[in-house]
Amino acid sequence: MGRRLFSVLSGALLLSGCQSTAPITSTLSQHPVTPAEVDAVVYGIQTNFRDPNSAQIMKTSRTGLIEAYGQQYKVVCILANAKNSMGGYTGLHVTAIYMTMDSKFRSMGTTEYSTTVCPLLF
Repeated sequence: MGRRLFSVLSGALLLSGCQSTAPITSTLSQHPVTPAEVDAVVYGIQTNFRDPNSAQIMKTSRTGLIEAYGQQYKVVCILANAKNSMGGYTGLHVTAIYMTMDSKFRSMGTTEYSTTVCPLLF
């Protein structure tokens, strides 16, 4: 009985610690994309897409200022279609491109964070 109760309580304790919280704490403001930010977006596409020349950007968001992990970042979202490693187009996907406050490329992705932040910027 004691061992089973311990197992149940341990499992409940472990599960209670599992929550999916986005590290983005706030969207501070928005502004039109600057030339330096466009350069960061282009750099992100050139260094992260399998075939950067195939990228068909349909829409670009405004630049958002966010706070994540206690630091401020800029984010620009793009709606793009690009080729995969097999040479076929993947369809339109929203991708968030994160950069430092001085508009240097930081990272990009189509994660849950891009689905949280990008709808606010388009």
